[in-house]
Amino acid sequence: MSGPETHIVFTVQAQGQLIEALQILGRDARVVAMYDDYSLGPIAPDDPDVRSRWMHENLYNWLDTPKLPRPEAFAEDDTPSRMRSFWRRSLAPAPRRVAWVSRRCPDEYVGFVVWLSRMEGDAEVVDMTDTLLPLRLRDGTLAIKPNTISHMGPAAIVNHHLLELARPIDQETREHGAATWARLQAENTLVRTIEAGEVVSVGLDHYDDLLLQFVGRTFKRTLLVVTEFWWEMEKRGVLSVDHSWCMTRIMALVESGRLQGRGKLELAPREIRRL
Repeated sequence: MSGPETHIVFTVQAQGQLIEALQILGRDARVVAMYDDYSLGPIAPDDPDVRSRWMHENLYNWLDTPKLPRPEAFAEDDTPSRMRSFWRRSLAPAPRRVAWVSRRCPDEYVGFVVWLSRMEGDAEVVDMTDTLLPLRLRDGTLAIKPNTISHMGPAAIVNHHLLELARPIDQETREHGAATWARLQAENTLVRTIEAGEVVSVGLDHYDDLLLQFVGRTFKRTLLVVTEFWWEMEKRGVLSVDHSWCMTRIMALVESGRLQGRGKLELAPREIRRL
């Protein structure tokens, strides 16, 4: 079969990085990105229009308002059409299909599981879950840690020869993915996360108590609370937690009276404290 390779990624952030990396490598390839975060929202039925409307009505939007129930906001969203394009392009026959995933990232891992449940024919995967790479920390020191291409630049993807990690997707992986997706749809909670290396279904408030651990009796910047929560999740083996979900939960805790907020940060409280 002739034509370009197809590389499949499960976050929008990873698409641009991988496109540039493959250009550096001189590959005849296209990169197809999943524009939906399947770690959040209803998934039974798996209807992109229903999911997009839920996201607008229930999740904080960093660039707009805390919630977007307005019909015109939903009408402007092109996620459903992008997802239909993703399925058409990612499942189409190609000389080579390569999926990139870290099972430490809920958005990537759940997206990969959904894709596996629909995928037919041969494909490969670059599984970065246990791939240890050098990472420069905030204090300037160098650490060897797991990473994901969603957090990497094109040069790092090339210099660490990550494409060479691609391996055929075997039958056991396919069956496990299909079974996992069937279980998640049967549970149909609003949040999915990673625990002990597997995707689990949890409620919207699952991490509220953990978020509260980083808030004291004096006001603290909201973004610092979110950052410290991310660091703790990383210690627990979860590399990526959706920012909109974190801000949505903080706003819910303010509305419920468990936190007090002051100031404005794109219509969310700039600072928060415990009552």
